[in-house]
Order: sequence, then C-alpha cells, then structure tokens
Amino acid sequence: MKFNGQKLKTLIELKAESNNIKKMTVRKKIIETLGITRQSLGNWEHGLHMPSYDHIFWLIEFFGVGSISDLILNNFKEVKNGKKEKANIWN
Repeated sequence: MKFNGQKLKTLIELKAESNNIKKMTVRKKIIETLGITRQSLGNWEHGLHMPSYDHIFWLIEFFGVGSISDLILNNFKEVKNGKKEKANIWN
C-alpha cells in the first residue's frame, strides 16, 4: 500500500486554516509529538515513505479523521471557492 502524501499535506492545510495558524506550526506539532525529523515528515508528504502504524493512528486522532482509509485514500475534492473540502466517498 502506498501512502497518500498529498492527503497528509491537505490535512495539514485544513488543520492550519481551521485553527487560524501557519502550516509550519501544525508540522512542528507533528514532528515534536511523534519525535520524528522534518525530513521524515517531508518524506511522508511526498509519498516516499509511509508512517508506522503507531504514527498513523496518532495522525488519525490529531486530524480527527474517522479511519485509516480516511487518512490514506484520496477522498478530498476542490470546491468552487478554491478551498478543499472532504468529499463523501460513498457517492
């Protein structure tokens, strides 16, 4: 299974927007909490490496997504105003 790094980038953007903070602040929280390097997070975001299952479960809780598939599968869509929004993958 290949990790969807673009999904992680999108979740970071959405978390930053919803909390009115910079994306780097969200990245820093992930790096510090998980005890990983910036390079590791960058590799995840580019889909070069997949996080461990422990890290995936923490990311699920951190981003408030419902399941592993919500984190890994590409179920986001663009809306007219340019903002990203979660799509219903069952439609």
